[in-house]
Amino acid sequence: MIQTKPKEKEILYQLINYDNNRELLERVPHIRYLDMAIIFYYWKDRKDRSLGACIVSLAQMEEWGYTLEELEKTAAFNTPQLFQVSFQPIEELIKEMVGEELWCTEPDAPSLIPMHVLTNQSRLFGAAAILYPQVLWAISHTLQDDLYILPSSIHECIIVPMSVKCSRKELQEIVEEINETQVPKAEMLSNHVFLYRKEKDCIEV
Repeated sequence: MIQTKPKEKEILYQLINYDNNRELLERVPHIRYLDMAIIFYYWKDRKDRSLGACIVSLAQMEEWGYTLEELEKTAAFNTPQLFQVSFQPIEELIKEMVGEELWCTEPDAPSLIPMHVLTNQSRLFGAAAILYPQVLWAISHTLQDDLYILPSSIHECIIVPMSVKCSRKELQEIVEEINETQVPKAEMLSNHVFLYRKEKDCIEV
C-alpha cells in the first residue's frame, strides 16, 4: 500500500553504506556517493519520531510524481534546515555524555584529542552533514587545514585536521575497529577514511 504523499518540506536525505544495503537499494531511489548511498525519507509523524523514519521507495516516488533529481533537490534544501549542523570538539561531546564532574582533565590543559564531531543538532542521521553546502569548506577554513573525515556511523563523522601527528593508516584502523566493535551493522557507514581538500572543495577517497 502506497503511503499518503508527504508534504514537500518533509522529504529529507541520509547517507548509508552502499554494499551493506544492496538489497534495499534495489527498491529505493538513491544516488551513489563514494562507497555510500544517498537515500530519501520522511517522518510518519513529525511530532512523534519514535514512529521512525519512512524510507521513500521507487513505487512511492513514481506514485507521487517525483523524479530522482527532484527528490534530491528537495531533500538537499530541507535537510540542512530541519537538521541544522553541529560541529564540536570530541571532548565536549564526551563531557555531555559522562557529565562535567567525571571529565578528568586540567581546566587550562590543551586538548589531547585533536578531533571534532560533525553531526546535526538532533544527532540523527547526522553523517549527512558532510553533504550540506559549504560546511566542510567552512570547517577547513576555521581549522586552517585540509581534513580527514572518519565516518564513524550514519549519525556522525569525526573530523581530524590533516596536519595532526597521526597517519592515515592509523586513522583507518580506528575506523575499522569502531565499526567492528561499537557500531551496529545497520548503522555502519564506511570503512574508509576520506580526505577533504579545501582548495579543491571536494572529498577524495
